[in-house]
Amino acid sequence: MVLAIPAFFAAQIGKIIGAKTISISSKPWVTEFGADYVFENSSALNEKIAYVTNGNMVDVVINSLGELTWSQGINVIGKLGTIVTFGVLTGGNLITDGRLLYNNQITIKGTTGGSVSALDKLINMVKTENLRTKIWKRFSLENSKKAIESIFDKNRDGRVIIENQG
Repeated sequence: MVLAIPAFFAAQIGKIIGAKTISISSKPWVTEFGADYVFENSSALNEKIAYVTNGNMVDVVINSLGELTWSQGINVIGKLGTIVTFGVLTGGNLITDGRLLYNNQITIKGTTGGSVSALDKLINMVKTENLRTKIWKRFSLENSKKAIESIFDKNRDGRVIIENQG
C-alpha cells in the first residue's frame, strides 16, 4: 500500500501498518516522522510520484487541508484508490473532474471523526508506538485566541499547543 499524506501523524501511522509513505510538504523534517519520500507541490509532482510507485500512483490520499491541496491529491491517486478528506482549512470548494472518478474508480470518503473504540485504539497506538509531533509554539489557555490565529501564520513550522496551566 502507498499512502500520499500531508500530515506527519499519518506518516507515522502509515509506517506502523507497513505502507510506503509519501508526504507532500515544503518541510524536509517530515522524513523524521516516517515519510519515505517528501515532495514539494510542484509541476513535477506527478512524475516524481509515478517514478517511486513504478507508475501505479498512490492507493490512499489523506487530505486534511481541503481546497488548496485537493487537485494534487486527485491527480496522484491510482486506479481503485481512496481519498480521505477531513478538513477544509484552506476552503471547501473541492472541484473534481468526474472522468477521473469513474475512469480510475476512485472512492472519496469524508469524515469528521470516528467511533469511541477507534479513538481508544489511536490512544493505545500513541502509547505503544511512541507517535511523535513537532511543536512550533505553546500558548496558555488565556492566550488561546493568539494560538488559534497563529495556525494561519505562514512561518508556522509544526503544531500549535494550548496548555491549561491550572
